[in-house]
Amino acid sequence: MDRRPPTERLQASVQEFICNIIASMLEVSRGYEAFLRKEGVHSVDPPRRLRCGIARGTVIPIGQGADFVGPCINISTRLQKLHNLFFACSARGIDREGFNPNYGREFQKLRTEIRGIGERELVYVLRREFEALPAAERTAFLEP
Repeated sequence: MDRRPPTERLQASVQEFICNIIASMLEVSRGYEAFLRKEGVHSVDPPRRLRCGIARGTVIPIGQGADFVGPCINISTRLQKLHNLFFACSARGIDREGFNPNYGREFQKLRTEIRGIGERELVYVLRREFEALPAAERTAFLEP
């Protein structure tokens, strides 16, 4: 029986839900090459590599819902271009404890500059991908 107060249990459930979405996006990203080989012939110049940037936040619909604006959209756009990594996630409002341990071990929490957002933003990147960066590029990241 979980003896935590109801608000803590709810917060833990929300974190688990968010982390499951991130893990699902990671699996979609990992399966992109196979998808591209199978379905890419039906598209004109599909991107050869899928990059994913994830940020949590509020978005506001504009133009009768035809478009959306919000800081998290800007953050995710910049994260998907972060130092040529294929997968990065803002750590704002995301607790690694919400991940299934198998996924939690794959992520490394670091500080880095996100252009136009902040100089010391916390992000989760894939540990293996970070370790594969050239040493000169790894210096753009700091331990939290």
